Amino acid sequence: MSEFSNENISFWSDSVELPSFTALDKDIETEVLVVGGGISGLMNAYQLTMRGHEVTIIEGNSILSGTTANTTARIMAQQGLLYGQISKQKDEDSARLYYDSQMEAIDEIENIVNKHDIDCDFKRVDGVIYAVYEDSVKDLKKEAEVYKTLGIDGNLFRNEMKLPFETSAELVMKNQAEFHPLKFLQTILEVLKEKVLQFMNTRAVNP
Repeated sequence: MSEFSNENISFWSDSVELPSFTALDKDIETEVLVVGGGISGLMNAYQLTMRGHEVTIIEGNSILSGTTANTTARIMAQQGLLYGQISKQKDEDSARLYYDSQMEAIDEIENIVNKHDIDCDFKRVDGVIYAVYEDSVKDLKKEAEVYKTLGIDGNLFRNEMKLPFETSAELVMKNQAEFHPLKFLQTILEVLKEKVLQFMNTRAVNP
């Protein structure tokens, strides 16, 4: 069962009509089985299919009915005060490698949007982490120094951004993105329709 209540329909779900799929009711063979019909599962299926693999997707509930239908819709390499943490726990090379991987993922989504001419409101935006209280600013300053060390495109601001609430500081990461996730994935489902077997209400292991 989905972790989200059917009484609380997100804007994404309410503005897109998604296809439904039958349950798997017989044994089949496939080269690759993708378990889960959210954005992670569909994008893995897309990438594998584009590389010539035979793919089947199974989803325990309805396709795109869980976390993906209720996402913030931000596509971000800025994920909290992460890069200082990675640099401390691993090293600076690992932190930069992670940042590069996230930016490449944003670029890949943009490339797919352009390739298939997907009308999903994709646009580049800045990511922002803010401190409400002055005693939290020191954490943003530390992360901003890590950005500088790693060569991450971002800056720390002090009450310079026009946010709809009061803040003490804002740490910006440039060139992030946002989109309508279900409009994007609606087209991905169309692309996969003739190439990938898709089943809903089907679990990898029966309880």
